[in-house]
Amino acid sequence: MVEQALCLQVSKLFQMSIQDRQNRPEALAKLAAQRLLYHRAKWVRNLEVFLVILVGILVISMFFVKNQTFSQFVACAAMGTWFLDQIVVKTWERTLKKEAATIQEAFDCFVLSLPWPEHKGINHPTPDRIQQLASKARRAPNVSVKLMDWYTPNTFPSDPDLATFFVNE
Repeated sequence: MVEQALCLQVSKLFQMSIQDRQNRPEALAKLAAQRLLYHRAKWVRNLEVFLVILVGILVISMFFVKNQTFSQFVACAAMGTWFLDQIVVKTWERTLKKEAATIQEAFDCFVLSLPWPEHKGINHPTPDRIQQLASKARRAPNVSVKLMDWYTPNTFPSDPDLATFFVNE
């Protein structure tokens, strides 16, 4: 009985148009989650730019302050910032972007009824992780806006096969 109900639910989902599937709650949760992760990655990128500018200012100030201790401090700060940037910040940004791209892939597979790309060796994001991120995204006002109609109808072919091809290109 439960199996039959599940099959009916899956069958109805595949009969829905791409336009309808993209606005389902599970699809919108995926979009909110990926947008939150990309928003965080952008914040990390801004932190990286700030650190580079800070080091630049310190190095320039080193020429005006003729103090050996200050110069040594600036050299150590520059090396520490470079290490922090290369090891921590870039890795953090890359991890956020990779998870966001994986969730975007899950959204596309759901909306376009595509199989999960096993050949890429990427694990499917868990529903718990998506819900956790989507919940946080709902509390961030600039993150969870304009999620409806991700693929706009006027730029999207109406034929499902052409639409799938269109998005994959």
